[in-house]
Amino acid sequence: MAYDYLAARADISEHIFVLGQSNGASVALLSASTEGQRLAASESRFSGAIALYPWCGYMLNNNARLVSPTLVLIGEKDDWTPASLCRQLSGQRQQQGLELKVYAEAYHSFDLNIPIQAYKGHMLGRNQAAFEESRKDSLVFLEAIIKK
Repeated sequence: MAYDYLAARADISEHIFVLGQSNGASVALLSASTEGQRLAASESRFSGAIALYPWCGYMLNNNARLVSPTLVLIGEKDDWTPASLCRQLSGQRQQQGLELKVYAEAYHSFDLNIPIQAYKGHMLGRNQAAFEESRKDSLVFLEAIIKK
């Protein structure tokens, strides 16, 4: 697992985080759970996870508990990975350290430098306000964990 590789390196601090976008965000979310530990055959825990517009449905449909603090960042207008699923997940996993930030006018891929467009039947593209807020929200999340 990537965690074990990084943890073994002398040049890496004790804080190891996982971050992903879209499909990678779903993996980051899974990596912060007991199911991720089972799949990786490791008891290692990331210091935290940041998931930008993940599909929250998988986590909703299994009993995996979060073992790492997790921040989900998603757009309200995301029609590819709906914020409604992440809201449901947040309601279930808030006590396990899940934080959810929903950006009102943002589509999928709100942090990428691409114009708003239709792609494979879904809307996506940059929302500057959501991009800037997501960076601030991420730094606050990371700093809170590091300062513990």
